[in-house]
Amino acid sequence: MSAVNAFNWKAFTDESHAKEGDPFKSMKRGAEISRRTTECVAKIRETKPSHGTVAGITDKPLEPRAPDMMRGGARPNAGRKLPKIDERRAMHLLSEGLTKKEIADRFDIPYKTMLTLFKNMGAAKVRGEYDWTGKYAKDVSKSKAT
Repeated sequence: MSAVNAFNWKAFTDESHAKEGDPFKSMKRGAEISRRTTECVAKIRETKPSHGTVAGITDKPLEPRAPDMMRGGARPNAGRKLPKIDERRAMHLLSEGLTKKEIADRFDIPYKTMLTLFKNMGAAKVRGEYDWTGKYAKDVSKSKAT
């Protein structure tokens, strides 16, 4: 025994086209835009043959590799590279008592970058623990009891 398909697909399709319009409208529009763009590029290439190619982006000579600051990605040691500074001098200034903000100003780099550099260099070990004051002061009696 065979099942009978009682749904009228022709009527449904005609009805949906009447409500929503042509389902291929956006595809046809994209094809028209692509055709016009291709025509315009062809006209421009008559005067400048390199237009629309990698060489046509700029008249400057292209560098095949990315600049150092822009390399990176989701791999170990990837991401934007930190600026080159004299780490030894920075650590010396930190041990002399200058704040990280002052050191960042001296090296003319952003403060957040300076924090990252110090974190990577292990600056907390050089300066030692901070003496907490105010409401954040560590309770010495509790820490010694344990």
